Amino acid sequence: MRDTIKPTHYHPEIGWRTLLTYNRALREFAADPALNLSYSAFSGLSAVDTAALPTKRFYSASDGCQLGFRCYDADSKIRLVLIHGAGCFGDQLHQIAYAVSKTGRAKAYTLNMRGHGLSEGERGHAVSNAREIVADVSQFLAWLKAERPNDPIILVGHSAGGGVVLGISRTDACKLVSGYIFLAPYLGLGSATVRPRFGGWITVRSWRFRAIVLCNLFGIKCFNDNTVVEFNMDACLYDPRFVRSWSFNTVLAFGPGPWVAGVAIPAEKPVLVLAGEADQCFVSPLYRYAFKLIAPHAVIRNVGPAGHWDLLVDPGTITAIETWIDKRFTDTFKFSKIRGSRNDAVA
Repeated sequence: MRDTIKPTHYHPEIGWRTLLTYNRALREFAADPALNLSYSAFSGLSAVDTAALPTKRFYSASDGCQLGFRCYDADSKIRLVLIHGAGCFGDQLHQIAYAVSKTGRAKAYTLNMRGHGLSEGERGHAVSNAREIVADVSQFLAWLKAERPNDPIILVGHSAGGGVVLGISRTDACKLVSGYIFLAPYLGLGSATVRPRFGGWITVRSWRFRAIVLCNLFGIKCFNDNTVVEFNMDACLYDPRFVRSWSFNTVLAFGPGPWVAGVAIPAEKPVLVLAGEADQCFVSPLYRYAFKLIAPHAVIRNVGPAGHWDLLVDPGTITAIETWIDKRFTDTFKFSKIRGSRNDAVA
């Protein structure tokens, strides 16, 4: 197992350094046989009752693409914005969003990235450049801030969605965020936390990937919409909401880039990292070492024997998030509860 861990950095541009990093990471990534990912990995998530799903809503990205989201209302100043993982969709975050909003701790939003879930665009192939996903989420955060400038925003990302969150923390959009929650996050190809082939969930067409990167080095981008990643549909119970494949552009846009040197998240931004012992995609004990460089002040919690997708429905995950919000955003949460009580009295 690789034991050299370096900090990560959002790297949207393609250059020689990026090419060499990806080539090295892809060789290591494909060197070991993939683990057998059983369909039971998704059974807990598939059993969630989604009868209480809020009405779907949409906002327009800068290019007019309609991006779907759901809003879980609550009488709170805190905003919780949740981003799904690779090949997945926003409604998988329902359990967390519903629980946190029901207690009045935060008003929650579950987003669907372009080409996923409720959003417009060809499934898995709607991204046109390596900056687009981060730009879409940043635009949504800016919209929330324009609506209520003083409300703290907590950005949450699961798996590759955690890569998006990490990417945002490296851009000017970080000024819009008050805190970060990483749920079994993808920290970049080449990170020691990544299991071979993501435990069997992902297959990378390595040679095609490398060829397209080489083309980009010479300014040839006409191949960027070609499939370079495929997801294991046999493991996800054939749910039609899953995405079957990703293009080259989507792969680059949906994560923090390769695992290279970068700048740590500042200490004034609280960080929570949650993962289960049975995570199929990532080596969860190594998050503790990785986040010493990404966010040395991060609170890192083990959620027991939960798997990668079970993490989203595990009671321990919800308890850890609620406890962290109470502790890190105590004044805001107390104010929200007091305001809610007064509103109830007036009503």
